[in-house]
Order: sequence, then C-alpha cells, then structure tokens
Amino acid sequence: MAGFQRELADLDYLDPVPVDGLHMTVQGVAFADEMPPDQVAALRKAADEQCADIEPFTLAVGPIAAYPGGTFLRAAPWAPVAELRERLRTAIGTALGPDRVSDEPARFKPHISVTYCNATPPATEVIGRLTSLRQRPPISLPVASVDLLELRRDGHAYRWDIRHHINLTT
Repeated sequence: MAGFQRELADLDYLDPVPVDGLHMTVQGVAFADEMPPDQVAALRKAADEQCADIEPFTLAVGPIAAYPGGTFLRAAPWAPVAELRERLRTAIGTALGPDRVSDEPARFKPHISVTYCNATPPATEVIGRLTSLRQRPPISLPVASVDLLELRRDGHAYRWDIRHHINLTT
C-alpha cells in the first residue's frame, strides 16, 4: 500500500493514511461515551461467541479506485468479510439490543483507504494517476483476527485503541 501512497505523494489534495492507520472498518457500534463498561464487556463476550468458529481467510486487495473522500483498495472476496460483519452485527444485537445495530448492510463494501482528500481534487488528474496504478496486481492480505476498537479521528487520519482482540480459529 505504501507503493500506491508514494505514487500519489505529490498530489497536495491527498493525505496518505499512515501505515499504522491502515484498516478495514467492518461495523460501527456507538460513540465511546455512549457505552458504559458493562455494555463493552457484554459486547466483548457476544463477539467472542459469534466469532468462535470463523476460520482465517485471505483477501485480495486492489485495484485502487477513487471516491469523493479519497482513494481506496477494493477487497475481495466479499463473502468472508460479510459473514464476519453479520456475526458482529448479531453480537451487537445480542449485547446491546437490536435497536443498536445500524441499518446499513446494503451499503457495505469491503475496502482499505489509501488516501483521504483534504480538498476537492481535479478529477481528470486523479483519473489519470489511477489509470496506471490500476494495472498493479492485487495484494494478498491474510485475515486471522478482528479487533474491537475505540476509534477517533485525529487530523486527517483515524486512530484507535484496541479494546478487544479476537483470533479467528485455525
């Protein structure tokens, strides 16, 4: 992913996602100040139970693409990520109640952001840059765990604290 970022580094309107900030958001839950410790504990337990029999899988990420907020790498196949997401949504419903599960599953498209826009970019320039980058082969990405995070926006990047780590079964 760093290679894509180097190729786009001279475009002032794109901020690279820091290497330690690369992530795939699977499901949001709530703002941290909206979840008391007992709810966090219940969510951890429910997530452990729901993910207990999910096996590790491998994703192919790429080609690079753009959207109004930046550039990203598509992830495929979608099925294992969608299954993981559904299990986490079930855990949220079990631990916090069904009304706490956001109603957005049709919009979910697994991806990893590479850059974020800090201004409106000239579309033709971005398209021109991405045309050659789209020829690169996908990156193989093993997925062996899932983390429950306390996520925050820090300047032009997302940062987080891991609140719970789940190893997928092997």
